[in-house]
Amino acid sequence: MASRRDKAKKTRATMDVADVVLQQRQRSALKEAARARKLLLGGALPAARKSFEASIAQAPYDMDVVALVADGLAEMGHRDRAIEILQAALAHNPANETVLLIVGKIAQNMDCPDIAAKVFAAAIDLNPSEPSYYVNLAESYRQQERVDEAVDLVKGSLEMFPESAMLWNLMGTLMINQRNNALALTFYQEALRLEPGNDAVLLNIANLEFDGGDPTSRYRRAIALNPDNHAAHVGLATYLLLNGDLKEGWEHYEHRKLGDEGYGKSVRFTFDLPEWTGQTLAGKSILVMAEQGLGDELLFGLNFKRLYEEAGQLYIGCDPRLVSIFKRSFPNAIIAGFEDQRLEGRRYRSFPSIQRHLKKIDYGVWAGSVPQYWWPDTASIPHMETGYIKPETGLVETCRPLVARSEGRLKVGISWRSGNLSFERSEFYMGLRGIRRVLANRHIDCYCFQYGWDQSEIDWLQKEMGYPVFTFPDIDLKDDLEANLALMAHMDVVIGPATATQQLAMSAGVPAWTIMGGAPWWQFGHKGAGPAFAPASVWSWCQHGLGQEGLCRIIQGVMGVYFEKYTEINLALLKATVDRVVEDYMAVFPDVDINDFMDTYEQSLVI
Repeated sequence: MASRRDKAKKTRATMDVADVVLQQRQRSALKEAARARKLLLGGALPAARKSFEASIAQAPYDMDVVALVADGLAEMGHRDRAIEILQAALAHNPANETVLLIVGKIAQNMDCPDIAAKVFAAAIDLNPSEPSYYVNLAESYRQQERVDEAVDLVKGSLEMFPESAMLWNLMGTLMINQRNNALALTFYQEALRLEPGNDAVLLNIANLEFDGGDPTSRYRRAIALNPDNHAAHVGLATYLLLNGDLKEGWEHYEHRKLGDEGYGKSVRFTFDLPEWTGQTLAGKSILVMAEQGLGDELLFGLNFKRLYEEAGQLYIGCDPRLVSIFKRSFPNAIIAGFEDQRLEGRRYRSFPSIQRHLKKIDYGVWAGSVPQYWWPDTASIPHMETGYIKPETGLVETCRPLVARSEGRLKVGISWRSGNLSFERSEFYMGLRGIRRVLANRHIDCYCFQYGWDQSEIDWLQKEMGYPVFTFPDIDLKDDLEANLALMAHMDVVIGPATATQQLAMSAGVPAWTIMGGAPWWQFGHKGAGPAFAPASVWSWCQHGLGQEGLCRIIQGVMGVYFEKYTEINLALLKATVDRVVEDYMAVFPDVDINDFMDTYEQSLVI
């Protein structure tokens, strides 16, 4: 008996030692992964790769380590290696629901919905009674634009789980993807009936009501239920700003710094500076930091002139494409382009050439946070009718032969979509058919400013409109903003949806007509383009309630009548006439068909 007890003790001791060794390896692996992350953020990519590999070698099946290493390697561009690590973890625990759930979530964070779909399908095989697995699988389909498959899956799942608010909520989102907002609202309301305190559902309903109603009560209720619902704060902020309530709007807008939702996710900066909160800048230095997309960066750049004048030294961290442009406008500022890394589902941003000066910089501020101190109301927003950036003079002359077409014709720069055309955003863009409706006029020369254009798109437009669409095949319209500005200087007007192209034109003082679905929040309670860019125009088919076809038909009809009567180009007169005709049609809408209205109107229209 003593011998058996000794053997048992020895076995337990051996197991305890093994557990201790395993825990030590896990701690060491996590420490190494943290070191790798630090190296990655510091830009030491070869050393970071080596450190990540050392980490996973010590604990290849520990899910905390797997998550850190796979995400880090994917960010560095080693996606195949990251997938290999995930697959190894799955192979080691093929029938473990917890492992499947973790790997599925990692795959979603890595923007690998194809892998996530396989993982959640396996989770359903293991446990078909868990509704969240069906939600995640359907969401993975949706992210792959396999919307019909996602709809079929959710329909079947609702037969099994009719009380699942998550499934009804997702079905609402899928209906939006299928352009059926009325049915989407029905599904969202059912989700809310099942879970009245679900702040995510309230947020979805508020977003759906944004362009056709008053979503403020929904946003406020969602925030009351969950003060950390940052997307609800930002949604409320944009609605308040759109309607001219700037003071409260900017307060809620600060939550954009905290949220992890949306196509870009919140940026994180790799350094710390004392935050500027509106104090005097006399004799002080300040770094204003780009945080969002190019269009937002240009909008918030309206504050650069005042910062430049008031600060002892202005530092501007911006999109690398804007460095030379901002240097021309603010010659004594120190300007540098950002560098981004993506890790653990977040963007980490640095300004390497500026960060050498950090000890000399008194304050830092996110570009979108300056307005809360300087724009408390619409009257305080700077007016930039002629823009605040300018093209390079020599380049303007170099580009002149590229736009030297027929004299006396309206030179129109066009775009029709965004480069980031997700399901959620696509409904707000004109598309090819929209731009064709507007420009079906023989008195126009069209120049393509759509970056990433495809020849098939140009061929279709030319066939439908019956006249050429001129392109710049030797110019990268996305990356070469200097060339964009130089070409825009020759345009009479730039027409398109609310993209960076339109914001670039407005920032340079080029006449711009923005035609879109939703109303842009930077109207700040005004009609048109708002107080900052007064000469520009904004028409929203959701805001007017006309639908895209109706609004585009009015603009096309007014332009046609104008050019039949006049040879001189008067954009202010054209803009005012479009506004008047929209108001006249709204007085009889929806009783009168838009085409019947315009056919009659064009016979008697006085401009």
